[in-house]
Amino acid sequence: ISIRNGGMNVILFATNRVLSTLIGIGISLLVNNISLFRKKNKDILFVSSLDNNFLSKDNINPYLKYKLNSLYYKNMPLLFATTRTPSSLNSIFDDVAVTYPTVIMNGAAIYHCDTEEYEDKSKIDDEAEKFIEEKLNNLDMSAFRYIIDDNMLHCLYTEIKNDAERNYYNHRRKNKFNNFVRASLLDELDISLY
Repeated sequence: ISIRNGGMNVILFATNRVLSTLIGIGISLLVNNISLFRKKNKDILFVSSLDNNFLSKDNINPYLKYKLNSLYYKNMPLLFATTRTPSSLNSIFDDVAVTYPTVIMNGAAIYHCDTEEYEDKSKIDDEAEKFIEEKLNNLDMSAFRYIIDDNMLHCLYTEIKNDAERNYYNHRRKNKFNNFVRASLLDELDISLY
């Protein structure tokens, strides 16, 4: 305040600066909160990766949950894509009212968190499945295969051959949305693999 306009008194100068700042803040708050007549473009869908953008330590922080609920309350068309299965999504979105479906398992299915239903699912090509099966057999590894049957997600496996597979099985089988089924021959099951 050593440089004043025309030798203005220090108290008047400080009061002038504080008042002009408060007036500026008031105007900015007014402009930000006034709903002007705007045309809303309803043809836009916002898609975001859940795993790389919103999660920290397998959870969403409380502030982000608050902001997401605010966006969904305003009917923002926000959709998430993830590599996860519904078993981990429900614990992540436990305080968020997700109103749009989620693309899960790298695009293998579309899942509604609010109704806990699958809207769409994709099947691995038969040739690709045989190729993967052959490669895994050559490496002496078994596979966990997810299928969706009657709105239930099942994980099929033939045997557990190593510690990594055992850890995966022990970690995931306790969740209420994972249903592990041991099948000696997966061809015996009359269910399409997804």
